Amino acid sequence: MYIPDGCSTLDMVNEPQIRLGLQGFSGVGKTWAALTFPNPLVLNLDKGLGAHFGKKEIAEVPIYTDEYCRKLYPSYKTLGDKKTVLEIWFDKVAPKLQEDQTLIFDGGTGLQRIYHKWWEANPALTKQGKVDDYGEWKFKINFFGTLFEQVKSLKCNFVYICHEAEKKDKDGQYSGKIRPLLTGQFCDELVSHFTDWFRAHAIKKPVDFATVKNETLKNFGCANIEAFKVICNQFKNDTVYFWQTESDELCDCKASSLIDFPRFIPANYESYKKYTKFDTILPQGVTLKDVTLSS
Repeated sequence: MYIPDGCSTLDMVNEPQIRLGLQGFSGVGKTWAALTFPNPLVLNLDKGLGAHFGKKEIAEVPIYTDEYCRKLYPSYKTLGDKKTVLEIWFDKVAPKLQEDQTLIFDGGTGLQRIYHKWWEANPALTKQGKVDDYGEWKFKINFFGTLFEQVKSLKCNFVYICHEAEKKDKDGQYSGKIRPLLTGQFCDELVSHFTDWFRAHAIKKPVDFATVKNETLKNFGCANIEAFKVICNQFKNDTVYFWQTESDELCDCKASSLIDFPRFIPANYESYKKYTKFDTILPQGVTLKDVTLSS
């Protein structure tokens, strides 16, 4: 087989970049879970790290402060100018991040707000001098598309956090599906820019584990109640945080980095890494699930 110069077969490729999207309602532990990834640097748009202040192992990019924005963009004045700040940051700063780091984008709601504030201050005009009613959405596709293409060129891993909302059909009626919270057509291609896309959930720990159904054990990849207790005990308080890895009638998910994974996994890097292709070399005939359930 002819292989062009500079190209290689996939068995020679190093461990690929993780690009993980996390969608979920508020309070389901999206940021907490993202911070379990190695050497996290949080691109902090929403000033939502108050619970983590004082932790030396977590660094932030304080996009929420005017002072930081002016360091990157001296002409910065208003919220709409943060679009330019982000573009400068991804051009000049992000490429310096290393393979052992994780860039956490927190979050999608703030990014959308920044874009629309920029548009309000910089609307495109038609040849007739009127505001282009479609321009806001055409520019949005370009802005978001460019940003996520830049992410693919980074050496570090990337975790994107966003809220979710009900999906509407072409007639404007709710379809019953849950999708990432993002207006405009780019939402249809958002997930395609990621290696993995999970929905974040939270449930109360069982008071009596004997009442746990077999279906729950199966969904979590547990052979018995004791294995499920181990999962629950990973979390100190009364709530279990977990990620949905498989699509269903409510949500479209994606797990192209994982093998032999259950429907639900604990919401942390350790659980994610346990099921990755590049971290799993097993004897012939042995699956990762066999190893997990016996541990």
